[in-house]
Amino acid sequence: MALLSSFILRSMVQHMERLSIDTVPLLAEVGIKKSDLDDPDKRFECKTVGYLKQKAILLTGDEFFGLHHGEQFQPTSLSFLGYLMLNSPDLETGFKKVIEYNRLIGEGIRHDLVPYDENTYILNSYIEDEDIYLAERVVMESILASIVTSTRMILNKQVTVNEVFFSFKKPENIDEYVRFFGTDQIHFEAKTNS
Repeated sequence: MALLSSFILRSMVQHMERLSIDTVPLLAEVGIKKSDLDDPDKRFECKTVGYLKQKAILLTGDEFFGLHHGEQFQPTSLSFLGYLMLNSPDLETGFKKVIEYNRLIGEGIRHDLVPYDENTYILNSYIEDEDIYLAERVVMESILASIVTSTRMILNKQVTVNEVFFSFKKPENIDEYVRFFGTDQIHFEAKTNS
């Protein structure tokens, strides 16, 4: 059973509240008290977080909830790890620190930096745990958008992405992806998420 840290769930709950979702009864539905989100040692099952993300899509009607959550992401919501990333001497060092200490964030997804030609890809793959797959699209949208948002904050500029790979099926409309990532090179049903 894969687990995620309280600060990941807290970031998502804050985004839900910005969208006027009453999160207290929603959290209670899965046995979580709002005060649990303030406990840095608390961990939650990935399937619970996936359920809450799916519920947020239903409550808001925002099929791009994961992308929009990632767009609003604040690296400091990763606690000291976010500050470490923001204060790294360069982007590569910052992401290497996040990858090195990823187990503090959660156990369900592995991140790797892979140089290829003149680009570097950040591969995001599921560690074999069926609980994670319940909300694949919303989870990967959120992760990839959070990475891009963090990159833009660290570099203090609006960077675009050369190309994006998602392992899930292509949605009917991809305009939101093009808008956010700044590229139309967005591939679906790929072998990796990067």
